[in-house]
Order: sequence, then C-alpha cells, then structure tokens
Amino acid sequence: MPALRPAVVLAVMLPLAGANAYAVTCDNQVLPGGSACATTVSAGSAVNNTTIDNGATQKVSGSANASIVNSGGSQAVSRGGIATSTIVNLDGRQSVLSGGSAVGTVISGGTQYVSSGGVAVNTVVSSGGSFGVSKGGLAVGAVVSSGGL
Repeated sequence: MPALRPAVVLAVMLPLAGANAYAVTCDNQVLPGGSACATTVSAGSAVNNTTIDNGATQKVSGSANASIVNSGGSQAVSRGGIATSTIVNLDGRQSVLSGGSAVGTVISGGTQYVSSGGVAVNTVVSSGGSFGVSKGGLAVGAVVSSGGL
C-alpha cells in the first residue's frame, strides 16, 4: 500500500473543512473584551471597525481602519502602523507615535496627539476636540472647526 503524502491528505480534507475553517476575524471587535488580534494589530495585519471603549488601548503597528475611540479608550499608532478613518469621541485619545501615520481622523470631543516622527494627514477637529503636534511631528491638511482646539 503506498504511503499517503501530507499534501494529498490536505488537498482531500480542506474542502470538507471549509475555506475559513481556521481563520480568526479581527473585524467588528469591541475592546476591552474583544479578540487579542484587535488589541494589538501587528505589522502585516489589518483590522476594521474596532470600537475602543473605556480602559482599552489598541496598539497599531499594522493597519486599523474605521476604529471608534470612545471615552477612556485610546489608540496608539506606532512605527509602521497606519490608522485610517478613525473617529475619536469625547475623552478618547489617539496617539500617533514616531513612524506611525493617521489619515482622515475625525476628532469629536477627544484628542489626537502627534509625537516627533509621527504623521497626521487630513485630520478634522470638531467642537470640543483638540489636536496637538510635537516638535518633529507632521500634520498635513488639518481642519479645525468652530469650537475645536
């Protein structure tokens, strides 16, 4: 009897298991309490639609899209990380650290802080929101609406 090769066994069994049998989704998570892959977004990883609530921090060195940072929550975008279309609500915080980027952030009562070496593009600061850029940080295309700081 010929020996079965692992590739043959896998090719036969995979359709039975389904295409996403081992995939863990990190989309649509609520922190704290959500999946660890949404808490720490590693280089090469991407998450979408994460809600970051009181006491939680999302650490981004991959890609985070359409996150919502609520009161007491924070998002830290570090080297190699990019956060796009983030909404930072009242008392939430987004920190763009050295080598990190934030694109299209809307600050609605929260705070965005860009450290030296960080980049923020097209930030919109609305009423009650605040926006700070450290020496060596870069902000391009920021709009501060009435009541923003």
